[in-house]
Amino acid sequence: MKHVKRIVTMILTTALLLPLVPMQDVQALPTRKPENGWVFEWTHDYSDDMVQLWDATYTGKATRVTTPKNVCEVKKLSDTVKELHLTGEACFGATQKKDARNLAKITVDANHPRLFAKDGVLYAKGKPYFLMYYPVQKKDRFYTVLPGTEEIKELNNNYLKKLTLPDSLKSIWQIRTKKVKTLHIPTKVNYIYEIDILGEITVAKNNKFFTNSKGVLFNKKKTEMRYYPATKKDKTYTIPKNVKEGGASKIINT
Repeated sequence: MKHVKRIVTMILTTALLLPLVPMQDVQALPTRKPENGWVFEWTHDYSDDMVQLWDATYTGKATRVTTPKNVCEVKKLSDTVKELHLTGEACFGATQKKDARNLAKITVDANHPRLFAKDGVLYAKGKPYFLMYYPVQKKDRFYTVLPGTEEIKELNNNYLKKLTLPDSLKSIWQIRTKKVKTLHIPTKVNYIYEIDILGEITVAKNNKFFTNSKGVLFNKKKTEMRYYPATKKDKTYTIPKNVKEGGASKIINT
């Protein structure tokens, strides 16, 4: 027992006599100086030619701005910005209304590898097209989504009075426009996350996923109630018996 204690004592003494090894400094994250109202945040993303990319927020007072070099994603724009031009490989991530309150137009470099703009609206390149973002302050009263578009990501605009969706459309993530009185859902649409308009939604007869009953939008089996028009004047409405418990939780405009 004494022998064991002696060995432990020797080990502890040796450890105390060893020189302290300084901890290596933790490597600081890369930084980039502000440029013309833009501030940057480091991201792990790299361009196709392995150049470090940055997320960017515009905090200046200009009304028209262009993304600096090596920007990965635009996160937010100040309230002064009405027009944004995307360069290089820059994408647009300021899709919440509060992040680009007064944006009315987006343009894109012709050689951008993934995006293009048509009439100020942002799309993803290639076919099928994806409508990525419709500017909040774009003041057109009528808009037709480009033929060949299969998905709408963000369309939040209260100037539109008529919105026409293409036959190619399959998915709707968000459409919010409080002046559109009727919206027609084409045959191929199989997914709707959120629609919020002024009036009713109609559905193509051959659509296999959704149906309209007395102005109310249901899934095809009528087990989920998806939309109830704000303009519907019925004083009372009885949810169909076959709507599953919780199925009416996705209703907009009740």
